[in-house]
Amino acid sequence: MTTARARTAIGVAVFTALAACSSPEPAPRASPATPTTIVNAAVTQVLTFQAFDDTGLLPNLVRSATVAGSCAGGSSVHTGRADAWRCRAGEATLDPCFANATGEELACAPDPWSREVTIVRPATPLGRAGSNRNDPGAPPWFLELADGTRCGRTPPATYRCGTGVMVGDPDPSRPVWTVRPVGAGQVNPEVRTAWY
Repeated sequence: MTTARARTAIGVAVFTALAACSSPEPAPRASPATPTTIVNAAVTQVLTFQAFDDTGLLPNLVRSATVAGSCAGGSSVHTGRADAWRCRAGEATLDPCFANATGEELACAPDPWSREVTIVRPATPLGRAGSNRNDPGAPPWFLELADGTRCGRTPPATYRCGTGVMVGDPDPSRPVWTVRPVGAGQVNPEVRTAWY
């Protein structure tokens, strides 16, 4: 009887020890979330600079000057718009200048973020100067990269960025366009906004 009780006690002890060994470990404490990199927009935004509507210069723009000039041909820096011209006023070359519907006035802006424009009045109106629709096969006028860097077109196939870096024409084959740096310099290759 004593032997049987001793065996039973030993069996219970072994079973308890085995059960303790096989019990699951407590779940590890969750580590704090790792900060994630902010993902850029899923698509490059394509915008069109507009200076005029049917009633005249848009109210968000200010005439810094009105000058007489001549506009003999299309813009050399903004070939993607039929209403963008290269003009001369005295010794100054203004490019691009965007014509109103009749071609009697053109608004010349250094970049699409500028609120001040120079108005050129050619001696002879240009007539229906063309559409402000973008030519999808032509390069944009300006690019704004994902890091905020702004790059202006410098023909034939490069852009000069505010940081002094040169980049090539954008690749629009994916929803987020990219550019390739030309020479030394670092830029974020993704294009946030393309301005025509």
